[in-house]
Amino acid sequence: MQELLDRAVAGERLSAEDAAALLANGEALLSLGQAAAAVRRLRVPTQQVTFAVGCAITPRPSSIPDADLTDALDAAVSAGCSEVMFLVSQADSGMLDGVAHMVVAAKAHVPHLVYGLAVNGAEWAAAGVRAERSLPALRDAGLSLLASDGGNQQDASVWLNIAAMAHDLGLDAAPTVIVRAQETAAERVAQFARVRDWQDK
Repeated sequence: MQELLDRAVAGERLSAEDAAALLANGEALLSLGQAAAAVRRLRVPTQQVTFAVGCAITPRPSSIPDADLTDALDAAVSAGCSEVMFLVSQADSGMLDGVAHMVVAAKAHVPHLVYGLAVNGAEWAAAGVRAERSLPALRDAGLSLLASDGGNQQDASVWLNIAAMAHDLGLDAAPTVIVRAQETAAERVAQFARVRDWQDK
């Protein structure tokens, strides 16, 4: 297993079979994390690792008064928050204008924060509106990040297509892999490969 990790750290792309073998070996997980850290240091030569301090705001976008929103933002800033995630549920389906208004109001009140929305939230909010139109509207409202929270609730192709479209529009898109207990190592590798192929583009 160490030979596979050494090859990966050296920049070689492992085959799907090699990657599955690493994931299937529970004893190799610590070494896998150490190898990932080594690659990060090669690409970003600093000892400083930055973590976002996130705050989730979960109101119904059609009903929250702006004053309540700004109070929540003030509390988040006081707590050291650097990123705000608007959590939109299926109950908010079709409320694109409401979500866009929340982002505009938040950005006007605290412009320096990163404002994000999960991919599935973007899909639900834009129900009935094509992503080609809804995503530019959210970007223009001040959205800066399309995160992958809730990606386990979407078809992988839908998730990747929306995230890729957002990236093309200049929005950051952060992939997060949800590991399900019933998945095989090969299935997990296939998902990693899809994200990697997208990043290559």
